[in-house]
Amino acid sequence: MSEITIRTARLDDASKLVSIYRYYVEKTAITFEYEVPTVAEFRRRMGTMMQKYPYLVIEEDGVIQGYAYAGAFNPREAYDWSSELTIYMSHTARKGGLGRRLYEALVDQLRSMGILNVYACIGYPQQEDEYLTKNSEQFHRHLGFETVGTFHHCGYKFGRWYDMIWMEKMIGSHDSVQQSVLFPERKAYTITEIVEDDFGCEGRPEGAEPMVTVSLDGDHGVWGKVRIADAYLYEHHLDVGSVVHTTEMFLDSISVRS
Repeated sequence: MSEITIRTARLDDASKLVSIYRYYVEKTAITFEYEVPTVAEFRRRMGTMMQKYPYLVIEEDGVIQGYAYAGAFNPREAYDWSSELTIYMSHTARKGGLGRRLYEALVDQLRSMGILNVYACIGYPQQEDEYLTKNSEQFHRHLGFETVGTFHHCGYKFGRWYDMIWMEKMIGSHDSVQQSVLFPERKAYTITEIVEDDFGCEGRPEGAEPMVTVSLDGDHGVWGKVRIADAYLYEHHLDVGSVVHTTEMFLDSISVRS
């Protein structure tokens, strides 16, 4: 019997997640993106989402079979109780409810944060073709989502026009006095030591990300690799005394060790 694990994604999962996403970019209109993002760009996107929202992967016998994450529905504060969801499963993954289990785990985490509304933005064909079916709409409908809006002929890919639909699900109670959403708390960690420079200024391969291993001192001492290009850093020049603004959740997600 297969062992199924759902866990928080790590930045070093990026290459595997890109390989899953590649199929949907190149072979389908499920995503309206034309070009497969680089691993570095995908990692940057992950970092941005993971600062505030859950980002999960599902493994079968240790192999990642899919990923799902949440993001802001709209950046304005009044929308904090709403979140947009995304899920991609490996196109070779076996049928058996893995996508449902992953999505429900994501929604459970959002509910525990105080999120009340979840949304999915879905490419939708007026007539199914080899690039896009209505499977995603049906998947969400079976999970209790309802279609609340349709944008006609708004996406053009593979020489064809596709609609986009928004689907919505309420996952909490809308009280007159609403508690704040429990977003991860950002803390300041001061770099106390640069342990090693993985890529020297002259020796760094073209296109490689600058990376250093640093000692961070906040509420507790932690160690971890820090990529200068990642979105969770305010500074672009790392040195002793630089301050890293991030969350304990995100530190955990990049395998920082105490």
